[in-house]
Amino acid sequence: MFFISYHKQMKVPYVVYADFECVLEKIAGCEPPQDESFTVKTERHVPCGFSYIAVRSDGKLFGPFNYRGRDAVYVFLMWLQNHEREMREDMANKRPLEMTPEDWQKHRVATDCHICKNAS
Repeated sequence: MFFISYHKQMKVPYVVYADFECVLEKIAGCEPPQDESFTVKTERHVPCGFSYIAVRSDGKLFGPFNYRGRDAVYVFLMWLQNHEREMREDMANKRPLEMTPEDWQKHRVATDCHICKNAS
């Protein structure tokens, strides 16, 4: 499996990288049938903590945010929801485009769209 639609890519304003930690809890099971294919579940992953960081498209970092506790999934979703509000406010706050002389030169001589690669 691989990605081939590079022409559909666009930068996004934020990317969130998250990682959960889990403990394994044993599962009491029953005897599986011997005459057919089966899967025996022996353990389940129970989330016990997480860490995440948000990265703005200009490279500014927000976080890392870390938490450890039995309610890790709930806290993760609440924190992420709160940070989403902050990200939306930040995106609504328009900033002037800062281009170097080199950027302007590339812009003036460009003949193809950087997203779809079609001539403009």
